[in-house]
Amino acid sequence: MDIMRALLSSGADIETKDYGGDTPLLLASASRLSFPVRFLISSGANTKATGTQGNRTSEHVIGLLRDSDGALAVAALLDAGIDPNAKDGQGETLLGCAAWLGSTSAVISLLEAGSNPKAPGWYQRQPLHYAAELMHNPDALFKAGADVRAKDKYRQTPLSSATLAGSPQAIQLLLKAGADPNERDAKLHGPLHFTSHVIDRPGGPDAIMALIHAGADVNAADDSGKTPLYMAAENGAAGVVLLLHKAGAR
Repeated sequence: MDIMRALLSSGADIETKDYGGDTPLLLASASRLSFPVRFLISSGANTKATGTQGNRTSEHVIGLLRDSDGALAVAALLDAGIDPNAKDGQGETLLGCAAWLGSTSAVISLLEAGSNPKAPGWYQRQPLHYAAELMHNPDALFKAGADVRAKDKYRQTPLSSATLAGSPQAIQLLLKAGADPNERDAKLHGPLHFTSHVIDRPGGPDAIMALIHAGADVNAADDSGKTPLYMAAENGAAGVVLLLHKAGAR
């Protein structure tokens, strides 16, 4: 940063544009350079500058989240006025991507800046569909009013997504928050159809029993006529088969 500081001290234009119309801040954001982004913002760079291709700094924030210090850069951008509800070129929200990446600090920063916890992104998935990635600090989305019964493009709920992701902790958390264990997706799968992904994880059997005790239909059939018991047997998940049998599955 000494070189950048020296250049600015010598009168270099912080808003100078290259042949593509991009400013240093746009280029640093696009290249996922967290520290230069923070330095340029602290030096007064315009976070709303637009390149000749129409790209804005906000479109690169999601990329910054993948950097090890990305959450700090995102916080700096938010303080400088970046839209907390901005979306990337694929339609994903900043909050959705932060949740997907498991960046709890970025999730909290975005929520505090006004990000909508119910805004849909990729495949109409809401941030809570990525609950399995946020288990080391799971409460932020709930406190902000995230919809525990939200459905994505395939009508899958956060509870089914957590089961597919093999996250017993997320299953338990979502059930306590009021998730319906009998909600079905477009293929009529409920969470119990996906429990072969959970059984071998720490706390897996308890999470499956929590679904059953919450009222999940152990004999619900999908659009192919397959029940949770059938799918567990098909996937070689003997532990699930045993639990479902004990619960009256057939």
